[in-house]
Amino acid sequence: MDLSPLEKIKITTFDTVQTYGRNRESIDLRLKELSKEWDIERLLEVIVASTALSGIFFAYIFSPYWLFLSVIVMAFLLLHGIQGQNPALPVFRKWGKRTYREIEQERHALKALRGDYASLQDPEEALNASMKD
Repeated sequence: MDLSPLEKIKITTFDTVQTYGRNRESIDLRLKELSKEWDIERLLEVIVASTALSGIFFAYIFSPYWLFLSVIVMAFLLLHGIQGQNPALPVFRKWGKRTYREIEQERHALKALRGDYASLQDPEEALNASMKD
């Protein structure tokens, strides 16, 4: 059975949380790794910005036709901002890149396993604690 990239990401995240649930001493290390993980949005922004700047640089050095590269990637960024679609997103998903929300889900699952939320009884208290991070 061939799994979709989203299903693979969910399974990998679940397996990671299970692994660290059995080895709770390593949770802090994993949380540090998660704080360094780039989400899809950040990756997309860096690639678009560097490609657009490269197009401007090449247009200045070689030919004005290189400006089309900048226009194309900026149009894709505009499309992504308006509709949430981008041709690169399926590629990033195949590479296993996750959204900010998916990374945060793993982070909060690990914190719950570590016992960070054990003392929270009141929903308002839980909400305030989650906003500190």
